[in-house]
Amino acid sequence: MSGLADQLKETIGKPEGQALSTLDLMSLPSSVRRVVNLMLRKVKASSKDLRQAVADLPEGKRLSPDELDEILDALCQVGWLAQEQSGDETIYRVNLSPKPGTASENSPLEMLEKEDIPSVQMPQMKPSAAGSKPSPSGGLMSRLKKIFGG
Repeated sequence: MSGLADQLKETIGKPEGQALSTLDLMSLPSSVRRVVNLMLRKVKASSKDLRQAVADLPEGKRLSPDELDEILDALCQVGWLAQEQSGDETIYRVNLSPKPGTASENSPLEMLEKEDIPSVQMPQMKPSAAGSKPSPSGGLMSRLKKIFGG
């Protein structure tokens, strides 16, 4: 791994294979943040497009082609960017992925499919006086007492 990639890993403190969040990347040096911001605006860009975008930055914020290459390589090594070849051009794309334990891994449907979750029966509705809505038999507290014993 390159020196900058090692620095990225050390600064962020992520274990190998765990995705980096955008917030993690914002704690990095300004030169890396500039490239991150460019990529977040474009999501997918060729090395030629990135070089042009860096050349269009104000003079004090420009990166040399070598600095840009080092940052792009480091971001690829830590898994934040994915690199593809299209002919003789290198294409970079943002590779954001959810953190372990996020809602995407614990969706309500997946949770309902688990066998260890007890099922809860809805209360039966009794018809009431003509023209009014039916009312549930028992209340919430009585149902909870039946479920949890109380």
